[in-house]
Amino acid sequence: MEAILLLGSARGAGLIVTIARSKVLAIFLGTGGVGLLGLLRTFLDPLANLLQFGVNAGVVKFVAQHRAAGDEAAVRATISTAAWFFLAVASAALFLVLVFSRMLAIHLFESEHYRHLIILSGLSLPLTVFAAFFNACLIGAQRIGTITRIHYVGHAVALVVTIPLIVFYGLTGAVAGLLALELFYCAAYGLAAARHVPVNMGSFHAGTLLTLSSYGVATLADSGCWLLVFFVARLHFTKRFGFDANGLYQIIFLLSFNYLSVLLFAINTYLLPRIAALADDRGTADEVNTALRGVWLMMAPVMVALTLFIRPLIWLFSTREFYDAAAFLPWQLVGDVFFLTWAVAGLGLLGRGRLRAFIAIGVARSVIFIAAYFAIEWAAGRIDPEAAIPGTPAAFAGLSGWRGLVWAYALSGIVASALALAALKTLYGFTLRPENRFLIGLSACAMLPVLFLPNAPSLAAAAKIAAVLVWLPLVVRRAEWRAGWRWGRELLSRSAS
Repeated sequence: MEAILLLGSARGAGLIVTIARSKVLAIFLGTGGVGLLGLLRTFLDPLANLLQFGVNAGVVKFVAQHRAAGDEAAVRATISTAAWFFLAVASAALFLVLVFSRMLAIHLFESEHYRHLIILSGLSLPLTVFAAFFNACLIGAQRIGTITRIHYVGHAVALVVTIPLIVFYGLTGAVAGLLALELFYCAAYGLAAARHVPVNMGSFHAGTLLTLSSYGVATLADSGCWLLVFFVARLHFTKRFGFDANGLYQIIFLLSFNYLSVLLFAINTYLLPRIAALADDRGTADEVNTALRGVWLMMAPVMVALTLFIRPLIWLFSTREFYDAAAFLPWQLVGDVFFLTWAVAGLGLLGRGRLRAFIAIGVARSVIFIAAYFAIEWAAGRIDPEAAIPGTPAAFAGLSGWRGLVWAYALSGIVASALALAALKTLYGFTLRPENRFLIGLSACAMLPVLFLPNAPSLAAAAKIAAVLVWLPLVVRRAEWRAGWRWGRELLSRSAS
């Protein structure tokens, strides 16, 4: 019970800190500053993810496996090999970022004036890599409560340290605050890991490294490709429409990220261990159906709240200056629903060891996204030549720009979900339960008027009311909510235990 309460309070504290930090960023940096910082994070996050080469997934598995077997020597070898690998990779990445900082600043921001931001960000890379490594050691040691407590303290550090830095030093303070936060997490995770597992720099074993990386190559291929193409699209968009437009999209991305990160954490914690322990096809299909229903039930109130109260939520996270982002949120929501559907179906493949199918669909999702984005850009110029000119109303509200981003995101999610569910049907005889089909149809009916209705205020208001009326049967069907509540409660218990 203590772990459950701690997990819930840490999540709540994290949301409060995120809102406060976003508000301060919007007030002191404006749309341009938020857009520049968002582009910098879009560059750093894929790089930090790729530098791990999927090794941390193997660290979690083999630390847990060797500890359960009581093989202390194997645990030490696993940790020392991973530590030497991350030291070499992080050092090389830092060296390259420092050497090419001027070139990166010019390429990303079209000015070497922001070179110091690249240098500060480069200094955070080794800290991010080792914080993730120490976190993997703690997960392997099943110290979820310790990880949650560190997150809780980290939220306080973010509130006390990063926000004053933004207020007094602006954009430089924002990046320096991220560096300070990564330093805290690296130190906190490292000290905690040293108490529970034999953290050491003993010897390096190439065979152990290959074993570690092979386990995480599937997730690396999926997430690495996606982060790379997403960065390319964001960079292209920023160069065409400027940092102000990127700042508006960043608010949409931030709203989406806050609930997706919680749901993805829950899905991975709940579903992957259960499917990995199954050997029969029917059990796999049942678990995937249960997880899909839980995800769709949890997304329904999120979609209603964001559809009805998007402007107040944008104001909560930023300022009135960002209100123009509201018209494009519905397509982002569609993409989020199908992204979560792909995540559940993909774990159904990954948990049963269908790595090739998982990698193929994950890479296909990334290819479809980047191809669709540039196809929309090209089509916008062909249909309306004015829409190809950055800064014009047609370019900002037409086919191109961040409508292209959210449309491509939604399309890639739809295709990936369909492919993954088709693969599950072929491999395990999977079919959607009737209640899941009902939820899909209900969500589609609710979103269609919001997506395709003109932007006239009275019509938009009528569409929102219609969307809620369509969702009302969910409230009437108490059995559905009770089933979703039981699923969520079990998920939370597993996440915190």
